[in-house]
Amino acid sequence: MSKTTLQSILVPSLIVNIILCVLILNSQSSMQPAAENEVTVHTEHEKLIASRSEVVELPVVIEAKKKEVKPVPPTPARLINGELRKGETLAHSLKRNKVSNSNQQHIITRLGEYLDFRRLMPGHSYEIALNDQDDILWCSFQAGPLNSYRMEKTESDFNVFPVEVELECRTVSLSGSIQTSLFAAFKELGEQAKLIYSFADIFGSKIDFNTETRVADRFTVTVEKYYKKDEFVGYGAILYAAYGNDSYESPIEGFYFSSEDTPGAYFDREGKQLGTWFLRSPVPMGRVTSGFNRRRMHPILGYKRPHLGVDLAAPHGTPLLAVADGKVAFRGKNGGYGNQIILNHGNGYRTHYGHLSRFKKGLKTGQKVKKKEIIGYIGSTGLSTGPHVCYRFEKDGTFKNPFAMKFEPQSILNGLELSRFQNWLADLSPLCEPSVQPRVVKTRQVIFSPVEPIAFL
Repeated sequence: MSKTTLQSILVPSLIVNIILCVLILNSQSSMQPAAENEVTVHTEHEKLIASRSEVVELPVVIEAKKKEVKPVPPTPARLINGELRKGETLAHSLKRNKVSNSNQQHIITRLGEYLDFRRLMPGHSYEIALNDQDDILWCSFQAGPLNSYRMEKTESDFNVFPVEVELECRTVSLSGSIQTSLFAAFKELGEQAKLIYSFADIFGSKIDFNTETRVADRFTVTVEKYYKKDEFVGYGAILYAAYGNDSYESPIEGFYFSSEDTPGAYFDREGKQLGTWFLRSPVPMGRVTSGFNRRRMHPILGYKRPHLGVDLAAPHGTPLLAVADGKVAFRGKNGGYGNQIILNHGNGYRTHYGHLSRFKKGLKTGQKVKKKEIIGYIGSTGLSTGPHVCYRFEKDGTFKNPFAMKFEPQSILNGLELSRFQNWLADLSPLCEPSVQPRVVKTRQVIFSPVEPIAFL
């Protein structure tokens, strides 16, 4: 056999053997079990390499996070459960439950760093765990459903900390119609005054609920309601509010929106803020007893003379709000207006508030006030037949009907902020559909802590 013939036989055989060895090795490698906690990751760059040549595998080892093991608290030998009674201090309650003087001192001293004992109320409760030597192992204090603190024994002292509370946030959509008043309509739905006033406040620059409500007016509100084990604890944010009647082409709507560049406020669908520079009324939910009239018969003097303002009746002592940012131009007695405040808002605008029972404590002439700030309280001083405020609106020295004034929105969203708002609107709109009965449209679990509390109405 020639050398050439021998090569022609051996070379192909050698190549076949090499290929078989490679296949066997690859097969054995693929049968090896994967290392524990190894994950194969293919980035886009790696996929490109694999498509051009061979698959490149980059194992990423994920270390399992060790759970923090909390020490098991010792089993108490005795538990004391107490509750404050009417007219009782914490010290009296502890003594009544036979807590030793030294333990009383520990509890009052350490909890006193976090609790204002002057605000404690009947029904607030506590639990004390004691060991065989009658020493405190731990003490918890519940001052309402959300305000809870725990005191635990350490080697040398006691550690006191706020207790986190698990809550359920239910986003609820409510709808109703006016038969007598906005207040009564909300009450029929089982809602509290906080929600009613907050709803009215959203439209404070658009609607005067003293004069502009009509029978069969309709409203819708989407609000967050917080519950602790099915016990209602408070209202969160009103996400959407709408009010309308047959005189409107469409209801007036307000969508709550906030971002890093936009403070939280209510906007219509076009991104115009509902709030204007002036409120429609200084007395939310007040009642008009006399309107703007240039020939009104005076109820006390008995003859006709101009009434260049609006009388808003409310119970004696009802808070009175500044309708816009301004400065106190006058504070004092002013003839038939009794106790009166006059605010200067700039650009020729001034507002007058008469017949007050008293002024806000510390309010002085020249002091700056903010929109919606309490400036005084309704009364019946001066020429008055009952508790009310005579509210007058002055522009460039001429008195105007305050309920006939129109004002521009405080802000209008545009550019990137408008795009953000429209995206938020698309997500929020499905939660805002009116319904005959209150309905839960969304739920989520949250953690409440006194250190980082939730903003309630």
